[in-house]
Amino acid sequence: GQTWNHYDTDFKVTNISSIVQTADGSFYVGTGEQFQGGFSSKRSGFIGSGLFKLTGNGNFELIVGPSNRLSESIDWATIAKVSAHPTDPNILYVAMNNGVRKIDLSTSPATITNPIANITKSANDVEISSDGKIVLTYQGGEMYTSHNGVDYYKNTWANVARGDVAISPSNSDIMYVVFSRRTSVASTNNCLAGVF
Repeated sequence: GQTWNHYDTDFKVTNISSIVQTADGSFYVGTGEQFQGGFSSKRSGFIGSGLFKLTGNGNFELIVGPSNRLSESIDWATIAKVSAHPTDPNILYVAMNNGVRKIDLSTSPATITNPIANITKSANDVEISSDGKIVLTYQGGEMYTSHNGVDYYKNTWANVARGDVAISPSNSDIMYVVFSRRTSVASTNNCLAGVF
């Protein structure tokens, strides 16, 4: 890290919110600022342009993006987190403004599915352990865990706005989550609710 160079000198891919490297060394970037408080003349958030694969020499390929950049409610307008499967370079999980999506890049076009059917609320985080355990967090204190990527178990915390997870690299059965609080008192909204 002693020398740094611009990857995209024309700034065609902007508002990068998450970067991940897959098992084969490929890099993917998610765009759009999900936690900046919205998009309007009085707010600082920016709608993104989707999920990209960096293909080398300043080039990139759009994997999936919003149908337009005029509304924060359109799928892929913002991306909070991109996570890669630890051994399969074709599998990505993306926490975005309308839920979590699993992307299988082994098909053309990529196959995109929702691992938790019928949940389309804003997702905060997605983490995958080195042995493939998955944790998904959503607005409002919902958290789902899976040991196999198929069966998910739900936990819910009251008065929570946002959750962010870390999985211990030495023991994937140990997970930590930090929550911010949601209350009716504006001065205490989004304050730390605790680490569990």
